[in-house]
Amino acid sequence: MTRIPFYSLLALAGTLPFICWVVFRLHHIEYIPYIGHMSIAGTIYTSLIIAFMAGTLWGNSLHVAGRSGKMMLLFSNILALTPWIATLILPLGVYLLATFAICFLLLLGGDWALVRKGQISVNYFMTRLVITTIVVITLVILGVSYGTAA
Repeated sequence: MTRIPFYSLLALAGTLPFICWVVFRLHHIEYIPYIGHMSIAGTIYTSLIIAFMAGTLWGNSLHVAGRSGKMMLLFSNILALTPWIATLILPLGVYLLATFAICFLLLLGGDWALVRKGQISVNYFMTRLVITTIVVITLVILGVSYGTAA
């Protein structure tokens, strides 16, 4: 029997808030006692996860030599700041959630570049691919449900 790496279990657990946000949104549950408004909690969680994943990309990029390593460091910093800036200027809706989804896809692209350079394992990349797919699907569903403005 193959053991699932601990990082994969943690990553999978990290999708639960996205899934819960979708379920609550589709059932018109906007407020949860002790958690607050789902839209605020979900937006903050999404921004936090993007910044965290940009930080892991940054850390993994430290070992990439030359110009491409420097570009990946810059890229990761831009992606870490993007959700914060987007949250300041965009209302909750399809554009903000699309921005989040694009950030996750770009982070996956960064990981693809790292796996091609041998900086991260194929197993880690496959975990990221599955998790990114789940998260992007939830963000698409949320984007459709919120529409162009909340």
